[in-house]
Amino acid sequence: VLVAKYAKISKEKDPTAERADALGGGSNVRFGSTNIQKKSRTWTWVVYEDEKDQVDNWLGENPDIAWAMSPKHENDVNPDGEKKKPHWHLLVSFSGPTTWNVAQAISQELGLPIPQICRNTRGMVRYFLHLDNPEKAQYDRTLITSGGGFDYESFLALSQSEKELEERTFIRSLLARVQELNITSFADVVDLVMCEYEEHYKYLRSSSYLIKQYLWDKSQRPQVDPKREPWAE
Repeated sequence: VLVAKYAKISKEKDPTAERADALGGGSNVRFGSTNIQKKSRTWTWVVYEDEKDQVDNWLGENPDIAWAMSPKHENDVNPDGEKKKPHWHLLVSFSGPTTWNVAQAISQELGLPIPQICRNTRGMVRYFLHLDNPEKAQYDRTLITSGGGFDYESFLALSQSEKELEERTFIRSLLARVQELNITSFADVVDLVMCEYEEHYKYLRSSSYLIKQYLWDKSQRPQVDPKREPWAE
């Protein structure tokens, strides 16, 4: 029903379609990287403060829409160091393929910038927090909002390969700290993890045998200058 409503509006008010017809290209004319013939189930918008209340009201009036919105991005900066205008990223997942005309009609009603096709929902949800962009401002995942049954948590979960990489990185970092602090007790290792690596505590259980064996073998070796260890060269 919602898509049908905006499909009707887009035919009546979409100036892009009229411009395409005027140029003799119909609905296949491209403007920049946008093709009004394109369809997608998932679209994204940038929402600025002036439009935020109107967008919130629109989402509340359409409870069947599956959507997610980022935390407020108020610490983003341009490459030249200039601070960006505070904004949110809105992702809407429709029940079926939706045309650019329909998405643009929503933009016109809410006063939003041109909509963009979301080709990677997981990547977009992670971008809400800049999880894969450590050089950018990081945001709190608890500030993501959603509705219509959109399960954004499933897109934030690590893949199996990412979990394995995170665990390997954690173990290498932990053993380096164990050597640095000359820890010999597994109990002290647990305390260290609780103090410095609490977010990775889940990996301690699966790695406990390795760590205990490491501590045992290390205690049986003759003491040597760490600088002369093969891996220190």
